[in-house]
Amino acid sequence: MPSSDLEWSVGSWLRELGREEGTRGITDVIEHALLAPLAPGPTDSAVSSMEALSYMKELGELESEAGCARIRQLLEGGGVLNDLASILHRGTQALSTTITQNEADGVTFSKFTAEMDELSFGDMGDFLRGVEAVIGPPSVETGETMAKEHTQAIGADKVFKTSNYKILTCPKIEWHFVVDPESYAMSEELSSLAERIRCNNPDAAFSDSGWPKEQAIGGHISPRQARPLIHYVQLLQEHLNPRIESAGGAALGKEEVIGARLYTGPMMPPYPA
Repeated sequence: MPSSDLEWSVGSWLRELGREEGTRGITDVIEHALLAPLAPGPTDSAVSSMEALSYMKELGELESEAGCARIRQLLEGGGVLNDLASILHRGTQALSTTITQNEADGVTFSKFTAEMDELSFGDMGDFLRGVEAVIGPPSVETGETMAKEHTQAIGADKVFKTSNYKILTCPKIEWHFVVDPESYAMSEELSSLAERIRCNNPDAAFSDSGWPKEQAIGGHISPRQARPLIHYVQLLQEHLNPRIESAGGAALGKEEVIGARLYTGPMMPPYPA
């Protein structure tokens, strides 16, 4: 059944599958199967654009029956059905988790299906009154809000890869790496998240304690270390805050330490996005 572009639909959901950086999507699975004669290995990166284009042209030049038979043979031989089933099941699991969490928060399923109202522009008065006049002031519970945004919000377990050190991780992991690395390193949740990353990314690297680690790092740079938050808070209180206050500035707190560590780590790329 056709649906409005502003409504949730299975078609739009399918198009989003695999867009998560570091994961295989439906088109990736089909591409790998079609290009198997050119690149029988685990990846298709060795196949150039011209080689792939020439090969697809040859498939298109086959007669209808022969062409369909050849493509069917490639898809069946490439295990496409099993791979697609796996991708679709992971996608439905993620969707189910999101819906369940929203229902627990009092958001009904209609959020995913209801049509959206047409957006409208404000006037100069709205601009001058600022954002707070529209959505209210920010929460004064800064630490609690930061924790929810990194561990409970939609996208908290969305995997991404940093462009410099090639770390495969997600916001939820990075939050706990900064805030409570000792206790979280022993948790089942970290093991589960790490296993999901490994399942979709066989080349993902992890430290002995289970944290995502650098895949590309220069010899003069040391790998990152999971240290207790109190270590950095003490440095702040004993060394940095006295200097800040002597210069007339306001002392920083634990939330600023958390934010600084997150931003100077793997979380820097996704924040602007």
